[in-house]
Formats: sequence, structure tokens, C-alpha cells
Amino acid sequence: MGGGNVSFSTVSADANLFPTLRQPSATAADLGTLSANFTGTDTTSQGAKAAQKRARNDKKAPAKAASQLKANAAAMSIICNQCKQTFLSTSREPQLTLHAVNKHNATLPQCFPDYQPAAK
Repeated sequence: MGGGNVSFSTVSADANLFPTLRQPSATAADLGTLSANFTGTDTTSQGAKAAQKRARNDKKAPAKAASQLKANAAAMSIICNQCKQTFLSTSREPQLTLHAVNKHNATLPQCFPDYQPAAK
């Protein structure tokens, strides 16, 4: 291999083409202050929308779910005369007839003399 002298020309960078890099203006103390001011409760536009939506939904929600156990117990107004089993007042004749035949081998009037079919 031939050894030749290779020379590199030094190119000076033009100051207008490459502006100088600026030093960061925030110091460590400033960064501590910034992080102390940010508590996570800063509401951005999406956060504000979510908070408003939660407030609207809270107003729409029922105050408290009530139990229907007392209402169901009060509605148990049909009573079998032979075994004293109770049935909801909305029970219909086929269900009561099944009870009378299967449990007591009796007819509907024998087990439920006071039963009046609901008016249609």
C-alpha cells in the first residue's frame, strides 16, 4: 500500500448557521418549586369534563336503593287453608290449582275459598 499524505482542511463553523445552545434557565431550586406546585389536582380540559360528568351522574342517580322485602311480605295475601302457605296477591289460578292438586289432592275452592280471579 502506498502511503500518501492525507491532509484535512479545517472548516470553521459559521456562527449564523449554528446558533449557540442556550443553557437551561431553570435551576434545581426552580424545579423543586415547580414540582411542589403540581399536586395532581390540576384540572385539564379532559379532567374538568370528567368532573362535570361525575357531578351530573351523581344528581341523576337514585339516592338509595330500597329493599322490597317489606312490600313483598305485605303482598303475600293469598293463604292456603290447609297448609297456611302464602302466595303473592298477583298469583294466578293455574299456580294455585297446581298447589291444591299436587300438595293436597284437593280443588282450588277447597284450598282457597276466598280466591277471586283478577278482573281482566
